[in-house]
Amino acid sequence: MGLVSSSLIGRLFFKAGERMPRFKGSVFLFAWTCLCVSTLLSCREITSTSSAPVSLNPTTQKTAADWQLTLENHFDMAETFDALRDWDGSVVPNGYSWSTTTSGGLPKKADGSSSRWSYTTVSHKAIEITAPIGSFSKLDIVSGSISGAKAGIASVRTEAGKHYLVLGYGTGTNSLSFQPNELLSNGTGATATVVRYVKWIGYHGPDYVWQGAGKSLCINYGDFTAGGSVNSEYPDNVAGFGPSRLGTFFGDGLTGKSGYKKIHVFMMAKLAPGFVKKDPGTGKYIYIGTVKMFDLVSGFTAPDKWGTPAEAALVSSEINNINEYGLNFYIFNLFGTGSYGERLFYAENAFTAIYKTTENPGWAMNQVVGNRPLSSTSMNDNDITSFYEAGSWYGIEVAADIGTLGGADATLESWIYDSNGVERGHFSESGNNRLLQFDHLYNKVVLGGNRICTGYGTCPLGQDNRWYADDFIIHGSRIGPNYFRLLEQNESGR
Repeated sequence: MGLVSSSLIGRLFFKAGERMPRFKGSVFLFAWTCLCVSTLLSCREITSTSSAPVSLNPTTQKTAADWQLTLENHFDMAETFDALRDWDGSVVPNGYSWSTTTSGGLPKKADGSSSRWSYTTVSHKAIEITAPIGSFSKLDIVSGSISGAKAGIASVRTEAGKHYLVLGYGTGTNSLSFQPNELLSNGTGATATVVRYVKWIGYHGPDYVWQGAGKSLCINYGDFTAGGSVNSEYPDNVAGFGPSRLGTFFGDGLTGKSGYKKIHVFMMAKLAPGFVKKDPGTGKYIYIGTVKMFDLVSGFTAPDKWGTPAEAALVSSEINNINEYGLNFYIFNLFGTGSYGERLFYAENAFTAIYKTTENPGWAMNQVVGNRPLSSTSMNDNDITSFYEAGSWYGIEVAADIGTLGGADATLESWIYDSNGVERGHFSESGNNRLLQFDHLYNKVVLGGNRICTGYGTCPLGQDNRWYADDFIIHGSRIGPNYFRLLEQNESGR
């Protein structure tokens, strides 16, 4: 008896010249059992058809842990998400939330200890249910027979044959969490059994985990029209399948001048189909609006606190989002479409502190760069349209040097990689002043944010506001080439 070799599988199932996919160590998409050495017909293909988290055997668990350890040994901070417990946010309160303890409901390591993820924002949550008896409808209030939880239905969804309720809050709801296997009812005769809350970190199926297996993070923006409330104007779009934000703070907790003067941030990313809708009349992409993919901020002393008390006292009282962004920071949006045609790319938004002398005097944030494309139009580089349309993963790396206080020596660089590690785009700028006031360092990164469609209105019906992140890395120097080299060396374990 013997196993079918990976090279033979490659010849059987992949075209000449096409690279075989490298799989994460958590599981393989295909498990092969050879019952007879004489013929390939005796091999049985075992596939996973469930989107629920998979149970990992000791061998694959060890391989996943090895990949996490490999990245940790080569970079300052690394997150494969495989070494975390599945996370559904079921006990995280709506709105902004932060915690550095295990009681806050934020992601935990496999051993139950706190992970690096200490900051999140939540609008909706979603639960999977069994096929309902009767009919659940938008705006219904549903109750759990055991938990006593009550929530409003923002939308009713069916995906891949599974049934989901997107939940919101409002009159008649409470903050309790539903329990698996309890009966759910709407008070007018419809019932179903709760299967589980939708996993925000977990196995999302082979297409939505980098390399096809293991775990990834799903970011799911809510529609800006109604936040997380149950509202008749809220479109029947997917929500609650992930947080709108998830952030990590890596300062010393004492001063805003702790962290990185120059920081590199890398991740593998994938946009869900339908993330950008097309006009059925013209076949062209609808204007994408504001889509915050991640932000890089400086000067924090806790996940939700900017500056020292003395510094915070100098800030204008009109600044109500100081503890989200601070005063000297970048927001990187997904941008394009509209006057840019069919192009999708990352764009830079830079903010620096400015002193207000009029009403509510004090230091405030001032946008000095607005949606500058991290690309060269003539070269069409950093254009991720092809990745989106092909449904493929890509790598994004940003390097920012905050410069010196009052100096025009800040720099910004970015790289886009395809799934094989080939550099597809590069952007750089220098000679900027990003520290007019407050001598701080970068010490917080937040994935996601919000998505604001045209005119702060309702996003197009059917738009899918989900994207996925995997192998998130922070380091003090270039990441991409070394990361893909390590990935190539670990193909057998991925």
